Amino acid sequence: MPTFLTTPKMDPALAARVEASVTGKPVASGKTVSPRTMALLRLAGILGAIGMVAWIVIVQRQANDALAADRNSLLAQLHEHSLLATENDIKLLPRVENWVREHSGDYEGDLVDDSVRGENMAQSLANPIIYLRGPIEGFKSTQGIIDMAPTTFRDAFVLCLFDPPEKATEKTLRDAAKAVLSNGERVKKIAHVSRFHVARVGLPFLQPQWEERVKVTEDSRQLAEMRRLLKQAALENAVKAMKSRLLLAVMDEPKDGKGPSEIDGANRHYIRVMLVDMDADKVLLRQRKLVDPAWIPTSRRSDYANGINSCELGMEVRAIMTGTAAPPRE
Repeated sequence: MPTFLTTPKMDPALAARVEASVTGKPVASGKTVSPRTMALLRLAGILGAIGMVAWIVIVQRQANDALAADRNSLLAQLHEHSLLATENDIKLLPRVENWVREHSGDYEGDLVDDSVRGENMAQSLANPIIYLRGPIEGFKSTQGIIDMAPTTFRDAFVLCLFDPPEKATEKTLRDAAKAVLSNGERVKKIAHVSRFHVARVGLPFLQPQWEERVKVTEDSRQLAEMRRLLKQAALENAVKAMKSRLLLAVMDEPKDGKGPSEIDGANRHYIRVMLVDMDADKVLLRQRKLVDPAWIPTSRRSDYANGINSCELGMEVRAIMTGTAAPPRE
């Protein structure tokens, strides 16, 4: 409807806007969208939304499948080792801890059982052995035993108990201490001796609670961390250690107040050595010996005193079992 506000001489576009403002009708644009095009645009939008949802579902499903595969792989590794560890194997560690706590008090006297005496020694000592060494006060508590990890390794005592040098010179004893640290050929002779802490680190991974944690984990990063911890635990070695039935425990008593005390802790003190049949709860060997680094030259004492003293102790304990005299110090 024309309005008196417009005139024939006005610009048509301006007149149209004025008329639209008065009548309330929208101004017609130069181009209009057909109903078919509008329908196609709407369909494209719907299909795009459906495609986006489908993509999200596919990506999520792929992530879930990858997580499930990772979880199953980790569970397979656990089962591979847990099937090898019997209930008796798993019980060994708490039994060892209980035993050393009970026998770390007053010394109970020297003893050599017939099963490790003379010709029987080699056969008995060929059995798998779990080894634990540290300060005697540490044996009285679980935390103390945990703290022995740095002092419990296949040291010169273990090496010289099984593979003693022919002579007891400073050089041969020092060479034994070096051989242990270098992990060379000689160490293969004591491969059947396992560190207690190797088994202790691996034990939690063989428990049902840890397997359950793996099953319920929904985070790939957590699974990756679990895999790292499992690899670090070296379950194969842990299970091997748990299958030991002989315990070799070495308890270092405090310094006796005499002689030198070195940076590495070497000093004149008594050491208790015990070999125990854990299945029979029977002590096969119990000895208490004095070690003293005073004879070692000062220039080498701080570096090698512990290793030299430990090798000497191993040779002496071996001699007691074989019934022969240990080679004299040269």
